[in-house]
Parts: sequence; C-alpha cells; structure tokens
Amino acid sequence: MGCFQSRTDETDQIVTPPQPPKQVYSWDRTERPDPKDITFEDLEEAVVGKLPGSLKGKAFVIRNCKSTRIYLFDFTAAVSVDDCENCELVIGPVKGSVFVRDCVGCRVLVATHQFRMRDCRKMELHLHVSSQPVIENCVGIKFGCFQGNYKGIAQQMKEAGLSCFINNWSVIHDFTPVPETENWTLIPPDIKPSIELPEKEGKFSEATFTFESNRLPLTMGSIKQRLEGFFPCLIAFAANVDTDKILDFIQTSQSNKVVLIQTMELKLTEDQSSQLFSSKKVLKELKSSAQQVGVILLEYNLSSADLFQSLQLAARNDSNPIDSAVTFMSRDHEQGERDIETLDNIISHKMVS
Repeated sequence: MGCFQSRTDETDQIVTPPQPPKQVYSWDRTERPDPKDITFEDLEEAVVGKLPGSLKGKAFVIRNCKSTRIYLFDFTAAVSVDDCENCELVIGPVKGSVFVRDCVGCRVLVATHQFRMRDCRKMELHLHVSSQPVIENCVGIKFGCFQGNYKGIAQQMKEAGLSCFINNWSVIHDFTPVPETENWTLIPPDIKPSIELPEKEGKFSEATFTFESNRLPLTMGSIKQRLEGFFPCLIAFAANVDTDKILDFIQTSQSNKVVLIQTMELKLTEDQSSQLFSSKKVLKELKSSAQQVGVILLEYNLSSADLFQSLQLAARNDSNPIDSAVTFMSRDHEQGERDIETLDNIISHKMVS
C-alpha cells in the first residue's frame, strides 16, 4: 500500500527574498557637529574664538558670557547671542541672521544678511548688513559701519552670499520708539570700534585682524547730512567688474576731503538706466540680454570742485588701472547733484514698488 506521509522536497523550501537597501535621507547623510564645537557659553573673563576654515557655514550659539572676548573668523549660517554682559564679539560673514537678545554693555562687529536685536541696553554695534537692522525694546544703542580686516574675509563674504557693496548699517528700524527719546544713535566712521585686537603672539594671531585697513567699504551712511558744503559725485561700474579692483580703488581714493557716503549694488530697468546714464556709450556698455542691468554705485562727497579731477586721476593710478572699468563718473559738481537726485528718485520708486 502506498504511504500518505508527505516528504519535504528541496525545491519546496521557503526562500527569503532579498531586502531592498535602506533608504538614506539627506538629514541622515549630514554630519552633525558636536554642540561644543559650535557653542560658547557660561564663560567669564575669557578669550575664545574660531579661526578661518573651522566653522565652514555652520550655525553658532553664544550665550551667558561675561567680560569675554569672542572672535569668529569664519563664515557661518546664523549666529545667536543671548544673555551676555560686557563682552566683545567679532563675527565674520553670516549667511542668514544674527539675533542678539537680553544683552547689556557689549561691543559687536559683524557682517550679516539680517540683524535683529531685542531687550538690550548700552550696546555698541559696527555692522555690514544687507537688510535694515531691526531693534525692539532696546535703549542706549550705538550703530556704526563695519570696520576692520582679517585674512580671508573677502572670500568668506562670497561664501556667505553677501555683497561688499550693500550695507544698510545706518537705516535702523525701531519697533518700539519712544517719543522725544533716542533709543539709538549713529557713530561717525572716523571713530574706531572699542574692541580689543587679538594678541599678536596669541592663538588667534594668524587671522591678522586689524583696524588699520578696511576691506569692506567704510561709509558715512545717513550721517551724510552733516557734510554741508561738500559736492556730490557718483561713480558707476558694471556689476561684472572685478570686486577687488573696486575695493582697491575705494581704499586708495578715500581721505578727509574725499568721503564715501554709500555704496550700492542695484538692478536697474532700461528706463531707470536711461534716467541715470543719459550717455548712449554708457548705456551700450551696460546693456545685457537680461531685462535689468546690474550696476555697482559709489556715492562720494568732495570738499571742493577741483577734486572731481583728482578722483578721475585716482582711477587712472598706475598701481590700480581701473579707469577702463569705470562705466560712469560725474564730471563736475553740477552733474553730481543731478546724478544723486536722480538716483534717490530711482531708489524711492524701487522701495515703493
């Protein structure tokens, strides 16, 4: 008789199908920094910092520090400063925002896209900021233009996406103004920041930080109303001109008789370009395939009409032959007044629109 007991054949064995590879998301691939590498906190009477190349665009946190000197000689994504007292902070280019909260008696030097401050007292700020600085519930705040230079700052500005020629340091927006009270004042550019330099032989000396030269333009900003009797002059460059050439020209041309009021980097429509630059030759040089024309503008005040020629000669300096890159320059004080008035009208229209 046959046997009904079954027998397992090798071909009937259960085979486990191969598992698909585990999906790796972008946040899993990102190397998360150690918090202690991106934070300075609970420090008192210390000197700390980060050298160029040590942060590479990471966000940074500073909190609860007293009488401490902090140097961030690298570009970052964002920086927050909270509950600090009597500290000195030098902060390299910031791609996003700098938030300062609940601080008193600090001195801050920073280049950033946005600057926001809340609940602070007796602060000294020296800014290079792309947008309008904003304060809220603050008193005794002094604003000045960014001053200083250190190794690699120009390249870091590019990495942070900041323009050397867009600085609104003196255009303050106060959310909580008090009638007949000045919550903030402006510092003239001839007054240097009251920030101590790193020791020449110290651990941050290789950054070669100095106030003796300014790689970023040092401007008067809205203090320009004080320059009575000076003559306005406008100089324009196409936006594709080498930034270093323009910065070199600014450094060699400035003096107590040739004062840089403001620098701008704008996109102009063809109509706006025609208003500002009536010369067909200039318009041809600026013409591009785009609907808007990129220009870099320098507004100067000259102490005498004779200095128009001196400024033109400075542009032709053999050590800095930038004359071929100058697209437009006011030829005399009468044209300079018309140029600045036209520029102010264009800016007002752009702000409204």
